[in-house]
Order: sequence, then structure tokens, then C-alpha cells
Amino acid sequence: MFLIFSLADRKTKQLGSAGLMDCPRCNNTSEWVIHQQKTYFSLFFIPLIPYRSEYILSCPVCRQADTITEEEKERLLQRRAQ
Repeated sequence: MFLIFSLADRKTKQLGSAGLMDCPRCNNTSEWVIHQQKTYFSLFFIPLIPYRSEYILSCPVCRQADTITEEEKERLLQRRAQ
């Protein structure tokens, strides 16, 4: 009997816009997007248990991405809602 499992099954969900920002890589000013990426433990290719969650801020033009904290994510989303 064999068991197939993985620790690298990732799912990404778009949470919203962070507003206009300048990209240090492509020098464009555009609406940056906040994503939540969850990594799952999967068994037989079925994602079962999320064991890590991180927030990513990305440039839509060149796909430059930075990891941000949950507090930064909340601050950016609240600023955008006002």
C-alpha cells in the first residue's frame, strides 16, 4: 500500500485593490492588488488542511510581488474602503 501526500498545494484568492502605487521594477503607477495565498497539506491530490497563509501585494503590469503582514493588509484595505 502506498500513500500520496503533498505539502505544496497552493490556492490564491484575490482580496482587493490596495490603491495606486509606483512599482520599483517597471516604474508604472497602477492599481496594486492584494492576494491571500494558502498552502495546504493534501492527501491523494485533495487539499485538506491549510497550514500556512500569507498575503501578497502585486503589481498588475510586471507581476512584481511583495509579501506583507496581516496588519499591512488590513490597513491597505481599510484605507481603500474610505
